[in-house]
Amino acid sequence: MVDLEDELISKLVGCGREAHRVAQAHHNDPGSNGFTFGTDRYHRGTELAAEVLAEHGFRVSRRGAGLVGARDGVELHFAVARGTDLTDPAAFDADSSPARRRAAASNAGQLVFDGMPEPAVLHLVWSGTTESGQTAVHIGRLVYAGGDKLEWSVLLRVDDEAGPARGVEIPTARTAGGYGDRGYVDQPLPEFDLLARSAVRADEG
Repeated sequence: MVDLEDELISKLVGCGREAHRVAQAHHNDPGSNGFTFGTDRYHRGTELAAEVLAEHGFRVSRRGAGLVGARDGVELHFAVARGTDLTDPAAFDADSSPARRRAAASNAGQLVFDGMPEPAVLHLVWSGTTESGQTAVHIGRLVYAGGDKLEWSVLLRVDDEAGPARGVEIPTARTAGGYGDRGYVDQPLPEFDLLARSAVRADEG
């Protein structure tokens, strides 16, 4: 079971919000183009998140430009998206990153073998636009769907703006049963819970 505390999630949501605010302020600066906003918000967000992760007991490292936090059987990676529907490739192109493919391969292996030593690899994704700033934050777990395609085996929206939907699992092809016969999909899903700690305690009474 993956257990992420409320305070950690709230701070990481705040890192994305601040990164979007600053990127918004500079996206029309001289030398900007269609890519600078996305790059700016990602790098600012991960720089802010690195300190937060360290405060919460994560071992923080950089893999190229990517930030990785590792703790208690979980690796937390970061990404940005254009829209809030992360199951839509137009909003979030999961297949475009070699690092995401490696994460999906590691996660898919855990669906086949019990007791795998590799940690679960989760992605925290900040969504936003130049007009609205940050619009959503999700945490999810990518796996291979079959062939070269990646998809979410678990996806939760965790930002405060989600209101009653905060922490509610978002239907994906895997959770909705829309697979057919495709590779790992016939394997049983492991126990996996991304509820924040306070929510878990409330559910347990």
